[in-house]
Amino acid sequence: MGETTLGAALAAVDSLVIEGVAGWRLPSIDRNGDGFAADCKGEAVDTCSTDNELSFMLNVRGVSAEDPAPFDDVANDWYWSASPNPVNSPRVFAWLMSDASQSGFGDAHPANDGLRTWAVRDGDVSVVPVPAAAWLFGSALLAGGVISRRRR
Repeated sequence: MGETTLGAALAAVDSLVIEGVAGWRLPSIDRNGDGFAADCKGEAVDTCSTDNELSFMLNVRGVSAEDPAPFDDVANDWYWSASPNPVNSPRVFAWLMSDASQSGFGDAHPANDGLRTWAVRDGDVSVVPVPAAAWLFGSALLAGGVISRRRR
């Protein structure tokens, strides 16, 4: 999503439904609430994935503006988080999604309209494909119906 305020980002993810799946939220940069965001460089995957979700995507999964796969559009820009900065209220933590050498964490005032929105959801979300056997069976039924009509 494009650049927006924190309020607009929260409203967007709250109303987001993708392929019938709701329950989206902004990522956390301080899930354990210790006031520190792990940058995930050289840290254990468990530590990173349980604290800073955006750094996990960048530094563990390798998702960046230069290599956004499996996503379509990751900007070399700052992204909102849902994590308040406990020492600089009302600011919230933000994360720069660039590449592993330029990533970083900072904070932003909720009224700032220059940060992007990244929606996340707990659990796995994927489109369940129809198995090839079902497609093949359906094709055979259709072909059989066409052939039997021609014979009549």
